Amino acid sequence: MLLVVTYHYLAEEAPATPRAIFPATTALLERQVEELGRSYELVSRDDLLRALDGEAELPPRGALVTFDDGLRCQVELALPVLDRLGAPGLFFVPGLPLSEGRVLDVHKVHRLREAMADEEILAALGAEAPPVPPGRHVYDDPLAAGVKELLATRASDELDELLVHAGAEVHPDLYMTAEDVAELERRGMLGAHGYSHDARDDFARGADVLEALTGARPHTMSYPYGRPAPGAEGFAAAFTTERKVNKTLGEPLLLGRFDTNDLPGGRSPLRQISESDLLVGGDGST
Repeated sequence: MLLVVTYHYLAEEAPATPRAIFPATTALLERQVEELGRSYELVSRDDLLRALDGEAELPPRGALVTFDDGLRCQVELALPVLDRLGAPGLFFVPGLPLSEGRVLDVHKVHRLREAMADEEILAALGAEAPPVPPGRHVYDDPLAAGVKELLATRASDELDELLVHAGAEVHPDLYMTAEDVAELERRGMLGAHGYSHDARDDFARGADVLEALTGARPHTMSYPYGRPAPGAEGFAAAFTTERKVNKTLGEPLLLGRFDTNDLPGGRSPLRQISESDLLVGGDGST
């Protein structure tokens, strides 16, 4: 079995009054990775690839720690924690910020919702929050989930206008540098995360950017928003955000992951998840 956990924003201290960005603190990351290490054997990207190639086997209870979005805080804050614990990790990095120096729309949405209440956003757009497909935004209340769905349909220029209206901005230095990416590949910790992090993403283009910077084609990726989509066929492994333990590697392009919020210390630990599935293995084994 393989249990996979994913993180996004990291911070030294929790923000006092967060609205939309809820970073995991370095202390929480350290505690959760230590907990995983007590019940599971932590594995690396290359351990997984060797298992998929039939060159080796994963341990009976393997765990993989992953990070999405290519955020600079991950190399500045998370990587030292992993190093201190001697733990491997896998960082999924999108291509657009590296190749064009521009901010992804998904992070414009995050910053916008930090700066404005959801009701203010709806008023500024003159719109109502749409229904939310089942299974999406499970950590949010219905209003927040609806506003996220609405903003995901808006053009980048419109998001920029809303940020100006809110007196807020997002800087490209939010993201890792080319040097950071090269170092992650040197450590065997780099994977792809599409190009533009949108519903029509070009996964191959995102991989091209990473290959140009590192000289190595990425063989692992995570889907933007965690939703499977066409275009992953050139990868050996691809990760969703379906909250499940992977009890087989038989569908390597549909590997599930838990969020940090599902683990002890998260915002909604073990919601709708059997504790035996998460910490024991689902079959009662210990």
